[in-house]
Amino acid sequence: MKYSKLSFFCGLLISLFLFNCTSKEIKKAKEYIEAAMYEEAITYLELEIQDNPKNAEASFLLGKCYLEIEGHEREKIEKLFNRAILLDDDYRDIIGNIFYDKAIELYKEKKDYKAKEYYEYGLEYFPIATTEFAQKVFDYAVEFSETSTDAGRPIELFRIVDEISPEFKTQIADRTYSLATKLIENGFVNEGFTYADFGIKYDPKHIEDVANLYFEHGKIFAKDSNDINKSIQYLKRSVQISASNNKNTAKFLYELTNSYSGKKYQDLILQLGKLCVELDEGYNNWFLELEERYNPKFTDERDGEIYRYTKIGDQIWMAENLRFQDTYYGGKRYYQNFISNLKKYGYLYNWETAKKVCPDGWHLPSHEEWNRLEDYLKLNNSNAGSLRAKGQWYHAFSDTDSLGFSALPGGHLSENGHFNYESERAYFWTSTQYNQESAWARIIYNNRNNMTQYNFNKKYYFSVRCIKDN
Repeated sequence: MKYSKLSFFCGLLISLFLFNCTSKEIKKAKEYIEAAMYEEAITYLELEIQDNPKNAEASFLLGKCYLEIEGHEREKIEKLFNRAILLDDDYRDIIGNIFYDKAIELYKEKKDYKAKEYYEYGLEYFPIATTEFAQKVFDYAVEFSETSTDAGRPIELFRIVDEISPEFKTQIADRTYSLATKLIENGFVNEGFTYADFGIKYDPKHIEDVANLYFEHGKIFAKDSNDINKSIQYLKRSVQISASNNKNTAKFLYELTNSYSGKKYQDLILQLGKLCVELDEGYNNWFLELEERYNPKFTDERDGEIYRYTKIGDQIWMAENLRFQDTYYGGKRYYQNFISNLKKYGYLYNWETAKKVCPDGWHLPSHEEWNRLEDYLKLNNSNAGSLRAKGQWYHAFSDTDSLGFSALPGGHLSENGHFNYESERAYFWTSTQYNQESAWARIIYNNRNNMTQYNFNKKYYFSVRCIKDN
């Protein structure tokens, strides 16, 4: 009995001695950890584990040190953490939160792939803390959004939050809508709408609000900024988000369309009018009148081809190159023999054929009729740019097409059989002969403000623009 009591007290004294000895090692290691001197801390912790392998705190701290030093294998860290948990299960939650905190730190460094790894490590130890972790990522996203107008990073983080915990959908929607309105009010319109579009994906509660934001700013861009393309983009987005805005948007488009007039704006007028009718069919008759005024057409009864035409001064010109597939005269080709160029540029005709291919009620314009067109340009302080089709010419001086003539750079086919000058020049026959071998033609260049008149061998192949009979 006396021996047993003696053994107990000896064991207690030894344990106390060992505890005091190891606590000094732990204390020193903690000092180094506090100073972020992890290599030095590791030395003391390894000595502690060597002397006292059942010290859970030493295994935990050693794993934590290795975690802070890049390049250490996951297996080694996990082995130390698992040993700490085996010795003291209270470390399970602590270790899980360490991984979560490390993940947040990596998200702040924009190392998302690595952060996701640490988050997944945390799940293995402390899965019930996912909501708390999601809240931390959400809070950081909010913090970042309050110090930067860049919407990209917070959106990435909000997306991560949703992957972690779907419970945050409403919070994400509320926060992104709040950010959207704040940024838009402060002039960061693009960034604001980036947040707005992102938020309504997660919760529909702000759909009507976002649709109205787009509608109001569509009106602002049209009236105040005179940025019609941006206005159309925002108005389309408004009705795309919520069909309840269709009527109001159609009404605004109707009023906006009617604020423009003249051939200078014909493309815009028709674009706005078409969008208006798509939203509200009640404007259909009004739009048909617009088309008749700004985009008149006729049908060639010989082959059913439909052509636009335009009035310039007292003349009415085709606004497209002739595409009549004459089967009688044979003097026609399409550029480079590519069928796609027929639709784009129409046929190229030799002079003898060009004289005969215009439909009833129309004819190949004479040299004098082309002169009258040039006189109209001069009298109205205009030039060849007002005749060039928009966006079809290579390095054009200008291509406003303000008269609706829509000249296309279809090049020509020479008498020697060579196709030339696509994208750079438009050649048009006149009906006026120069001599037995040649006839007058007009040339519109990409890099000249005036039209040029020249006589060419009748064997050349040029485009044809018909003019309406008086």
